[in-house]
Amino acid sequence: MFLAWRRLGWLLLAVTLEVAVACVYVGVHYVTDVLAGALLGGVCGALTWFVLGFGPVAHVVNGFDGALTKAHLRRNPAATS
Repeated sequence: MFLAWRRLGWLLLAVTLEVAVACVYVGVHYVTDVLAGALLGGVCGALTWFVLGFGPVAHVVNGFDGALTKAHLRRNPAATS
Protein backbone atom coordinates (compact mmCIF):
# COMPACT_ATOMS: atom_id res chain seq x y z
CA MET A 1 0.00 0.00 0.00
CA PHE A 2 2.76 2.37 0.94
CA LEU A 3 4.41 2.10 -2.46
CA ALA A 4 1.20 2.58 -4.43
CA TRP A 5 -0.76 5.06 -2.31
CA ARG A 6 1.56 7.12 -0.15
CA ARG A 7 -0.97 8.91 2.09
CA LEU A 8 -2.98 5.80 2.84
CA GLY A 9 0.27 3.87 3.28
CA TRP A 10 1.44 6.21 6.07
CA LEU A 11 -1.88 5.80 7.87
CA LEU A 12 -1.82 2.01 7.60
CA LEU A 13 1.83 1.89 8.67
CA ALA A 14 1.03 3.90 11.81
CA VAL A 15 -1.92 1.67 12.69
CA THR A 16 0.14 -1.46 12.05
CA LEU A 17 2.97 -0.28 14.30
CA GLU A 18 0.51 0.63 17.03
CA VAL A 19 -1.09 -2.81 16.93
CA ALA A 20 2.31 -4.53 16.87
CA VAL A 21 3.56 -2.63 19.92
CA ALA A 22 0.27 -3.23 21.74
CA CYS A 23 0.40 -6.99 21.08
CA VAL A 24 3.93 -7.21 22.48
CA TYR A 25 3.09 -4.93 25.42
CA VAL A 26 0.03 -6.93 26.46
CA GLY A 27 1.94 -10.18 26.06
CA VAL A 28 -0.16 -11.69 23.30
CA HIS A 29 2.90 -12.06 21.02
CA TYR A 30 6.66 -12.05 21.31
CA VAL A 31 8.74 -9.56 19.35
CA THR A 32 9.88 -12.39 17.08
CA ASP A 33 6.24 -13.20 16.27
CA VAL A 34 5.63 -9.62 15.21
CA LEU A 35 8.83 -9.47 13.13
CA ALA A 36 7.99 -12.78 11.42
CA GLY A 37 4.52 -11.45 10.61
CA ALA A 38 6.00 -8.26 9.18
CA LEU A 39 8.39 -10.28 7.02
CA LEU A 40 5.59 -12.54 5.81
CA GLY A 41 3.42 -9.52 5.05
CA GLY A 42 6.25 -7.88 3.11
CA VAL A 43 6.80 -11.01 1.01
CA CYS A 44 3.08 -11.31 0.30
CA GLY A 45 2.95 -7.63 -0.61
CA ALA A 46 5.88 -8.01 -3.01
CA LEU A 47 4.26 -11.04 -4.67
CA THR A 48 1.02 -9.11 -5.04
CA TRP A 49 2.92 -6.22 -6.62
CA PHE A 50 4.19 -8.57 -9.34
CA VAL A 51 0.75 -10.11 -9.91
CA LEU A 52 -0.94 -6.75 -10.56
CA GLY A 53 -0.34 -7.03 -14.30
CA PHE A 54 -2.82 -9.90 -14.68
CA GLY A 55 -6.27 -8.93 -16.02
CA PRO A 56 -8.74 -9.84 -13.24
CA VAL A 57 -6.46 -8.60 -10.47
CA ALA A 58 -5.69 -5.37 -12.33
CA HIS A 59 -9.43 -4.71 -12.77
CA VAL A 60 -10.10 -5.00 -9.03
CA VAL A 61 -7.06 -2.89 -8.16
CA ASN A 62 -8.07 -0.18 -10.66
CA GLY A 63 -11.53 -0.02 -9.06
CA PHE A 64 -9.96 0.34 -5.62
CA ASP A 65 -7.64 3.01 -7.01
CA GLY A 66 -10.64 4.97 -8.29
CA ALA A 67 -12.31 4.76 -4.88
CA LEU A 68 -9.15 6.07 -3.19
CA THR A 69 -8.97 8.96 -5.65
CA LYS A 70 -12.60 9.91 -4.96
CA ALA A 71 -11.93 9.79 -1.19
CA HIS A 72 -8.93 12.11 -1.69
CA LEU A 73 -6.56 9.47 -0.32
CA ARG A 74 -4.71 9.39 -3.64
CA ARG A 75 -3.94 12.06 -6.21
CA ASN A 76 -5.71 11.88 -9.53
CA PRO A 77 -3.09 10.49 -11.94
CA ALA A 78 -4.66 12.41 -14.85
CA ALA A 79 -4.32 15.72 -12.99
CA THR A 80 -0.57 15.34 -12.38
CA SER A 81 1.76 15.81 -15.29
